[in-house]
Amino acid sequence: CPPTSPARGLPGARIRRPRCTGLIRERSRSRPGTMSKAIKIVGLSGSIRAASVNTGLLIAASKRLPPNVTMEIADMSKLPIYNDDLWEGKSDDSALPEPVRKMRAQIAAADCILFANPEYNFSVSSVLKTGIDWASKNPNCFAGKPAAIMGAGGGNRTALSAMHLRGIGVFLDLHFLNKPAVAINRFAPPHNAAFDAVTGELVDEDLAATIEELVKELVTMARKMQG
Repeated sequence: CPPTSPARGLPGARIRRPRCTGLIRERSRSRPGTMSKAIKIVGLSGSIRAASVNTGLLIAASKRLPPNVTMEIADMSKLPIYNDDLWEGKSDDSALPEPVRKMRAQIAAADCILFANPEYNFSVSSVLKTGIDWASKNPNCFAGKPAAIMGAGGGNRTALSAMHLRGIGVFLDLHFLNKPAVAINRFAPPHNAAFDAVTGELVDEDLAATIEELVKELVTMARKMQG
C-alpha cells in the first residue's frame, strides 16, 4: 500500500490509510484463468464411408480433449443435397429436414469447429460442401467462430482442399488456426500404417499427439476470442 501522507492544514499530522492485505488476497483469488471456461467443439468430416480415416482423425481428437472441453461429431450422412426450395421461403430452419436442423443446431451451439477435410478432385468433398451450404444462412451458424483443419488424403496431403476450405471460411467468417498442421498422405510411409484397416481409427501415437496439440491450440484460441 502507498505510505501515509500529511493531512492538509494540520502540520505534522498524518492520515493512516486502510491496510490492503485483504484486497490483495481477494485479487489473487479472482485472477482470470484460474477456472477455464467450458468449451464445446463440433467435428465435421468430409467423408461418410464406414471406415473413413478422416472421421478417424476426429475420433482421435475426441479422445484427447483438454479439461472442461466436450466434443461431438456431426452426422452428415443423411443430409440432402442443398436445395433452396426446402427453406419454403422461411427466414429460419423450421421447414428443413431433421438431419439438417440437427447439424445446424450442433454448429450453432459449438464454440469452435474442427474440420476433417479430405481432398476430392483437388478440392473439398461434396459432403462437406453440402453441410457448409446448409449451415451458412438464416442465420450463418459459423459466423465468428474459431476453426481448425485436419486432413488425410493422397499425394497432395489435402493441401489444395485445405486452401479451398480456408477460402470458403472467409465468407463464413471463420477464424482459422494455422499451426500445428495435420495434413497427411495416408498411402505413403510413415502414415500408410497409421489407421486401423477395418475401422479407420487412428493407431499412430505420434500423429495422435500432434492432433492433441492442435485441439489444445484451438481451445486456447476459442477462450482468447471469448475474452
